[in-house]
Amino acid sequence: MRALIFSCLVGWVLLGLAEAATGTSTPEDLVRQLGDREFHVREAASQALIRLGDKALPAVQAGMRDSDPEIRRRCFELHRQLLRLGLEHRIKRFLDSNSKEEAALPLWERFSKLVGADPETRRFYADIVRAGYEVLDKTERAERSQDEELQREAREAFQQLCETIYQTIFTNAARVPGVVAPEAFAVAIFLATHPVNQDQRPNTRNQLYNLCYQHNIRQAITNGDASGRVLRRLLAAWLSQETETNMHIQGLSLALDFDLPELMAVAKQVVENKKVHGYARGLALTVVAKYGGKKEIAFIERFLADETNVTSFQVAKQNNPVVYKTEIRDWALTLLIHLTGQKLRDYPFPVLQAVNPGGNLDPIRTYMPHYFGFNERSEREAVFRKWQQWRVDNPLP
Repeated sequence: MRALIFSCLVGWVLLGLAEAATGTSTPEDLVRQLGDREFHVREAASQALIRLGDKALPAVQAGMRDSDPEIRRRCFELHRQLLRLGLEHRIKRFLDSNSKEEAALPLWERFSKLVGADPETRRFYADIVRAGYEVLDKTERAERSQDEELQREAREAFQQLCETIYQTIFTNAARVPGVVAPEAFAVAIFLATHPVNQDQRPNTRNQLYNLCYQHNIRQAITNGDASGRVLRRLLAAWLSQETETNMHIQGLSLALDFDLPELMAVAKQVVENKKVHGYARGLALTVVAKYGGKKEIAFIERFLADETNVTSFQVAKQNNPVVYKTEIRDWALTLLIHLTGQKLRDYPFPVLQAVNPGGNLDPIRTYMPHYFGFNERSEREAVFRKWQQWRVDNPLP
């Protein structure tokens, strides 16, 4: 009981000293007092600086470089506390405010353009900022400045964030898979869309993609709540600016595996870009067919004359190697037959007839374009004639 009373008395004394110091000392004075020989003076100065809030930040930041190790140590601790207290104050205003406060949190304007600005999204963004305030703030400062050093620091902070998240799951010393909060993953995906980070390292891209398949991240992405909606839109924004074939393939596979209709617009961009590898374009057509269904038949029909190679493969036929080739037009036709309710086995695809004569593959659930290739022109012409006749007999609305 005596110990409790003593602790309370000490607390009241320090609080009184802090209040007195706040009124009579400048932040710079208080920082100098952090190195005082008397413990109660140091503690009172710390409390006074916390009470000053943002006004104390410049002095505390300067104190982080002071020659006195005690001042440096306390300033580093105070800096974290002040940033956190200041951030929570900003978040409170952000969540309670109207549009006047939309720029209160770093990069909010860019984020809202990507995924929206409804109340649920604002609440999720507040959690995102809590999870990655420093790297978001650093990126915003780099965005506003042409300083190459700031931009370099922002890029390094982003790459370090991705590496830390990745190691949490895959390479921690305990060899036990860790758990990454969806908010932390959202920070990484969001910053991956930022111009400052356009030149991402290949391993950073692959890390982000692999993270999507971790259980808790996958669950968050496929959730029907606000966080899931935000993550899916961020993924769409990230993948829409990718230019590498490997990432196109990975992203479009993600769209099919995770049921992400948000990526259909990205798929259309890919399939219309003839500079993209044919295999990726065929995968993109599959995404369009899955999420657009019959509404996209006219779009898919536009590719019935596209001779871009999707895949080539060799089989032995009577001890002779025979090369089959599947083109964009062949895969487009495959999808059209499926979308119109016909059976693929009713069409004379030579490989399908040989490998799976009695079955009926679903080309949307199973991307296997090599089943629908041709070795001879006459084989392709026979399949296309059958489709054209069906199309004449069954005009679509």
